[in-house]
Amino acid sequence: MQPSAYALTYTFPPVWRAGGMHRSGRDQLLEEHNDREVEQLAGHVARLKEITVTINQEINDQNRELDGMSGNFSDLGEFLNVSMRKVQQITQTGGGRTMCYLVAFAVTVFMVIYFLIR
Repeated sequence: MQPSAYALTYTFPPVWRAGGMHRSGRDQLLEEHNDREVEQLAGHVARLKEITVTINQEINDQNRELDGMSGNFSDLGEFLNVSMRKVQQITQTGGGRTMCYLVAFAVTVFMVIYFLIR
């Protein structure tokens, strides 16, 4: 009979094999080995818990930040809409002369920014 690919196998150290020591001594060694393994597993579980708590805190912080940013972008969008409406009103009522002043002002501002950055 061929063993299954998924069969769990455990090879006991030579001292634990049949005839190595009496039954109660072998059982005690196995119990001690299991206790050490359980302690290691508990340590790994505790570490995973710390990691998941840290990830949860980071996600909550980032969600708060994103909520604040979406509010800022909404405010900025509203500000731009109001500005565009005002520019449209100025260009419609003021004629060509106001438009020339507006374009000259925008070009001047962009040139000043360009020279300050450079």
